[in-house]
Amino acid sequence: MADEFGSQQSLWKAALKAIPSLKYALGIAGIASLISIVLRLFGFKMSFAVTVIGTIIMIFLMTLLYIFVNLVKQPKSTFEGPARVFIWFVLGTSMIVIFALFTSAFLDWPVQWKHLLTTGGKQNLSATELARSPTHALLVRYLLGSLPIRIAPKDVAYILQLNPNITQWVWEAGNAEQGTITWPSDLPPQKGGPPGDFIYVCELTNHEDKTFLDVSVPFEVSFHELEMVPLTFTKDKNGKQLAGVPRPGVGHAIFVGSKDQKKIAARDGAVVKEFMHSVSLPSIPPGSTARIYLVNQSKFISKFTFPREATAIVVGNAQRIKVALIRPPVTVADVVPWFWLPPPLTYHWKGVPEAP
Repeated sequence: MADEFGSQQSLWKAALKAIPSLKYALGIAGIASLISIVLRLFGFKMSFAVTVIGTIIMIFLMTLLYIFVNLVKQPKSTFEGPARVFIWFVLGTSMIVIFALFTSAFLDWPVQWKHLLTTGGKQNLSATELARSPTHALLVRYLLGSLPIRIAPKDVAYILQLNPNITQWVWEAGNAEQGTITWPSDLPPQKGGPPGDFIYVCELTNHEDKTFLDVSVPFEVSFHELEMVPLTFTKDKNGKQLAGVPRPGVGHAIFVGSKDQKKIAARDGAVVKEFMHSVSLPSIPPGSTARIYLVNQSKFISKFTFPREATAIVVGNAQRIKVALIRPPVTVADVVPWFWLPPPLTYHWKGVPEAP
């Protein structure tokens, strides 16, 4: 092995003596080796294309360094012209490249590199990484409802109790009767007149051909003090009294209600408590819809953020996966920000702490 290395070294020396310009080839090989060492040192994957491009960039930078060195050594008139041209060329090229890198990373133009910010540049995902990426989806609709909740025969209503002291689980209200029942049971349905207290309904529909088991939907929940705001009254041309309130501000809402037989207005103020409340649904079979009712059972203004992903187990695969929650903009309510603020309700929740 040593004799072979010695003969190769002697051959290379002889070639350099016969053709001195071969030393530049040796320099390029050294640059390529340096690039490989640096890339491996920082954990990047090596490839022929990366080595070639890196070598070109290194030669470009070495040329720039050479021009600057000679610009310092030589008289002003000798190297001034080429240096100025090259410097302006490098400046313009750098600006174009930086602009292209920025737009590619954030706008996917001219090259689609936006995925590098979220996947860390790994396009060939492993089996574990694929399991962590949403490969299934549920259709989601958020609707405005009111109390009492009507539950059809053989159906189940999952009630997310919005209360600062209730941080997990849901209230499962099933109907084993032959007819429709209501929840709460002591709150009869309205027969005309204004609707009851407003609540929100989250509908999850499975349009796939497999059942989702143990579906976990995380809601980011916060509770806010009632910050009173001035309420003004005016009358329209027909003499009807109208209530006016100031603008709530971005990310806030103002509610008008009654207290001690007087009209009041309040907006969401200081945060009392915030946490993540995960709702677990036993199953969502193909073609069926599960409903989560978000009911404010506190004296505060509650705020919940619409989740974009859930986790579940697909029948036939025991591994828990991510499920994308698709919320299409069908109505005006679907294009509001990704949060809603249920106000305190007038219904008295018996046995629920800090409830009105």
